[in-house]
Amino acid sequence: MRTRLGAHEARNARLRAALGAPDDEIVAVAEAKLEQLQACEKRARGLEEELAGALAAALAAGPDRVLSAHFEGKDAAFLQALGRRLVESAPTKAALLTASDGDRSFFAVAVGEEVHFDVQTAGREVAAILAGRGGGAGRVFQGKAGSLVERDAAVARLRDLVAVKGAGGKQEE
Repeated sequence: MRTRLGAHEARNARLRAALGAPDDEIVAVAEAKLEQLQACEKRARGLEEELAGALAAALAAGPDRVLSAHFEGKDAAFLQALGRRLVESAPTKAALLTASDGDRSFFAVAVGEEVHFDVQTAGREVAAILAGRGGGAGRVFQGKAGSLVERDAAVARLRDLVAVKGAGGKQEE
């Protein structure tokens, strides 16, 4: 019982120091800090959505039909948001987006409505080149990459797919 009480007191002492609050205010201060954290996370998500929109507009404005961009410190959710925005703002383009977040790497293939090939097949091919795996629905395929060493080869494969029209294999006019 004494050991348990000692552990409880040690834990409370650490909480008091971390929160800068006396025992009777620890719960209220912790709840307030959690609310602040949730508000900050919500704001960060909103800012990342705005960033994705601005980046999509900037990428879409370029002359290339196949877009490629890499982002450090971003995750799969960011790539998915950017991919969705690109599909909306660049119907005649396709993109390979990659990101690294620590020791993890992610990719997304986003294809506009006017680019005629199977997005899921293209995504699986890119995943294989990047030693990864993934999935998706609609015009965005995303996943984890085992390595981004072959990123240029994946972009080249996407360019090849865009140059050939759909299942018929005809060259685009």
